[in-house]
Amino acid sequence: MVNVFFKLVHKPTRNARAILPWTITEATEHICSTLCEPDSSAINPVTVRTYLSASKPESPSKFHTEINLDLNPLERVRKRG
Repeated sequence: MVNVFFKLVHKPTRNARAILPWTITEATEHICSTLCEPDSSAINPVTVRTYLSASKPESPSKFHTEINLDLNPLERVRKRG
């Protein structure tokens, strides 16, 4: 799930802006306050921060587990709204 937020925060769309104009801190706070581990325990914010950090080579998921997001429909909705 954090990979989805990584892409929404870091991956630029056609207009060169990210879908979520959040800082890593804002994204971490949102993830940790709205999601939990499968066993219902709290998500570790340090781990989330590591995955969201673009400077960490291990941050993005590996190719075989990567989720591809088509961000263009979201861009069109945002323009209408």
